[in-house]
Amino acid sequence: MLRKIKRYFLVILAFFLICGILKDMIFDTPLRAKNNIGSLSSAVSHRVLVYKMYYGSILPIGTLNFAYTSKEDTDIYSAQATTLGSFIEKFIEASARIETHFLKKNGLPYQYIETTVVKDKQKSKEIFFDQENLLVTRDDRKIKIAEPTYDPLGAFVHLLTLPLEKGVIHQVRCLAEDVVYIMKGDVVFVSGGVAKISIDIRRDGQPSGHGASFDAWITDDNSRSPLVFKSWTPVGYVSVVLNKVEVQ
Repeated sequence: MLRKIKRYFLVILAFFLICGILKDMIFDTPLRAKNNIGSLSSAVSHRVLVYKMYYGSILPIGTLNFAYTSKEDTDIYSAQATTLGSFIEKFIEASARIETHFLKKNGLPYQYIETTVVKDKQKSKEIFFDQENLLVTRDDRKIKIAEPTYDPLGAFVHLLTLPLEKGVIHQVRCLAEDVVYIMKGDVVFVSGGVAKISIDIRRDGQPSGHGASFDAWITDDNSRSPLVFKSWTPVGYVSVVLNKVEVQ
C-alpha cells in the first residue's frame, strides 16, 4: 500500500514538473509577452507593467507592478509585489513596495523608499542621496560613498538604459542595508526586438556568498520594458512574466 502511495506521488510530481517545463518553454516566453503588449512608447507620463509571479512556473505566488511616472523635474519608478489572490495568500498575506526618485537634471536617484507589510505589520525605511557631496542619509545616520551610487531599484533602472551589445558587461554601484553592492549586467543576446541580460548582484569586495542572480529579458527599443524574469532561488525556481500594460 505504501509503495503504491509513493508511486502515485511520484507520478503526480512528474506530471507537474513536465507541465511546468512546457509552460515555461511555450507560454512564459519573452517573445510571447512582447507580442501580447505590442509596442510601447517611452514618451508616456505614466506607465504600469503588471506581472504574474509563479513558483515552478505552475503555482501562482502573486503579482508584481512595475510603474513609471514622469513629473516636471523628477522620474519616479516603483515596484510593488503582493501575495493577494495567489496560492501563497492561503499561508501568508504580504506585500512589499520599493520606490526610487531620479532627478532629471543629473539622472541620479536622490530618494529611496521601502515598505513591507506582513499580516498587517508594516515596516518602512527612507534613504536620501546627496550625490554631489557623496553622502547617504538614513534616519539620523550619514554614510560616506566613494562615488555616485544608486539604490537597488535605481541601479536596475539605470542598467536598462545602457547600450545593449552582446558580450558587454555593465556594472552599477548600489547601496543596500548600508553595504555597497555591484550589480553586473551581462548582455547575452539581442534578437527579434528582445535582449537577454544575465544580472548578478554581489557585495563589493566579496564576489561570492553575498548577493543574488537572475535572468531578465527586455524589449530592444526606447522603452526598454522588462518582459520576463527567471531565477533559481534557494527555495526553488521562480518566474515573473509580463501580463499587461496600463499607460496614460
